[in-house]
Amino acid sequence: MYRFGSIPHLCFGLLLALLTFTGADAQEITWEERDYNPKAAEGDLALPMPCGGSYVFRRVSVESTGYLDDRRVRVGLRQENVAYKEDPRFEHIAGSFSDPGESSERYYYIGKYELTRLQYAALQNECSKPSTALRLPVTELSWFDAVNAGRIYTEWLMQNASDVLPKQGSASAFVRLPTEIEWEFAARGGLSVDEADFSGRVFPMPDGQLSEYVWFQGSESAAGKLRPIGLLKPNPLGLYDILGNASEITFDLFHLNRRGRLHGQAGGFVSKGGDIATSQGEMRSALRNENQFFDTRTGEALKVANMGARFVLSVPVVVSADRLQAIQSEWKALPAPDLESDSSSAQREALARLSNVTQRTDDQIVKQQLEQAILQLESARTIQNDIRNRAIRALLQSGAIIGNKVKTDPVLIARTEIVLQEMNKNLARAQELFAQAESAGDAARAQSARAVVAKIQSEMESRERRIVTLRSDSQTTVASYSDLVYSVSSDYPLTLIAPQLEALVVDYREKGFGYLVPFAQLFVGHVEELRSNDEIEREKWSQELRKIGGNDDQ
Repeated sequence: MYRFGSIPHLCFGLLLALLTFTGADAQEITWEERDYNPKAAEGDLALPMPCGGSYVFRRVSVESTGYLDDRRVRVGLRQENVAYKEDPRFEHIAGSFSDPGESSERYYYIGKYELTRLQYAALQNECSKPSTALRLPVTELSWFDAVNAGRIYTEWLMQNASDVLPKQGSASAFVRLPTEIEWEFAARGGLSVDEADFSGRVFPMPDGQLSEYVWFQGSESAAGKLRPIGLLKPNPLGLYDILGNASEITFDLFHLNRRGRLHGQAGGFVSKGGDIATSQGEMRSALRNENQFFDTRTGEALKVANMGARFVLSVPVVVSADRLQAIQSEWKALPAPDLESDSSSAQREALARLSNVTQRTDDQIVKQQLEQAILQLESARTIQNDIRNRAIRALLQSGAIIGNKVKTDPVLIARTEIVLQEMNKNLARAQELFAQAESAGDAARAQSARAVVAKIQSEMESRERRIVTLRSDSQTTVASYSDLVYSVSSDYPLTLIAPQLEALVVDYREKGFGYLVPFAQLFVGHVEELRSNDEIEREKWSQELRKIGGNDDQ
């Protein structure tokens, strides 16, 4: 038996190289951008990997009013045969990261593409030469393999690229599998789509059919074969193959759906997205399957064909003492009654009395019952406050939309009047032609001209009625806007309105509705004015709304 000390120096060097790398020499390998990011785009976050590679993430924004604020989203899909696992339900999501000084937006990062065979090999310290075959998504992974790959990648980043690894405070980001709600929120398009599109069967596909975005079962699509990443079109967040190709492992355990919420029993792990064996008709964002952790036939961790992974970049929740203090402060405020509510003082006093009695009693049964009562009251108030905040945001949206209509109504009226003026000129010319034809005794021309005159007169009458209707609608719009300003001003203090406005601005910008932002901001400005001077100034407000964006029609 040879010992290391008896191996010649040259042979030992070769042995060390073999132990260190499997495949081509890492020094000879070069990853081109097409090997890890074939569809480069603005906003990509590319982090380095072993073997000179990279993995690309996309940012997923979630509007926020604080560390304990989250977004309530409707996931799932109403479909009777799979309702036991996919019936619609509400979940909540929040981002991990926030930019310094920015409290209205939090975000997380999710992989732009599925993890490829090339990237997975690099994480296993196998530096293979890039090829088309290695740009296929890695499959035949167990849940433990996928989780461990995130661990390996995180440790490599911290040890070799800590300077480019995103941080929150002093805490470095780490790589992991997405939760089910993180995956589905991103797959549906996040904030970049409206509520109707978000709740759809699949994300919006404005440039074509499903086959242009998704690899599914059938000769017109995948034809039973996995495909290299990034060949088709992305979803609204710039994510490729989020549906189809390989299904994707999530971090979460599977629960049945109990009509509106998940059932208490935890099972195997959840996979999402469907794969090349999923038919076109069955492809959907809500698709979720339970997978066993272990194979009863082999006694080993189960590895499923056509199942791969997509990473998420995240950070811990409590990243500093200051963050903890802010979280604790927000937590205490969650059940707080509105400061300007008529019942606010009474609610606070009642809770204080209950708490005082609870602390003074020696009867443990009474103490437990009182503590439970206080907990229920605080939970109910927290839910009520969440509903209130969603109502405020909906009112601000309405104010922005109606305010935009206050601006555009006069523009539409003016355009209709211009059309009417042109029609009046055409009528005069037609009448002149009719008179000339009659004078010349040309009955055919006269009849034709008379028909033109009648048609123009009919269209003009229609336009005139349209202008009357538009003017009436415009007056109604101005009145509705003023009534909404009055209602919001009467019902909600600015301390509650301001954070919802900031969150709405993030929502609008992500959806491409940036033109509505100044209308929402001005609406809140009018609410503030009304609270200050108690005067409804319809004409002034209308003029200010019509000045937004100059004379451009939105």
